[in-house]
Amino acid sequence: MSVPRACACVRVKSTLSRAAAWVIVRPPMLTNGAKTGRYRAGESVQAETSIPRLSRADVAAFMLDQLEDDRFLGQAPTLLPNAALYTRMRS
Repeated sequence: MSVPRACACVRVKSTLSRAAAWVIVRPPMLTNGAKTGRYRAGESVQAETSIPRLSRADVAAFMLDQLEDDRFLGQAPTLLPNAALYTRMRS
């Protein structure tokens, strides 16, 4: 993450910390591909390629999951493609 982008993210987090509940989703380059369910999410995940790509459908699915999953509440996870599946904890 570049320094200006990191600073902007810190400012947004600071502002949002006063709000009720939030998650800032940081996807890589977006594609129009189909949903695969194959991605990693986290604040410290590293790209395995120089220009990672992820489908808009996968990003949308992750965002919808965040409505019921508080794993990333108050965080700004990066989404990156991965061979391992991101699995949502269901009760």
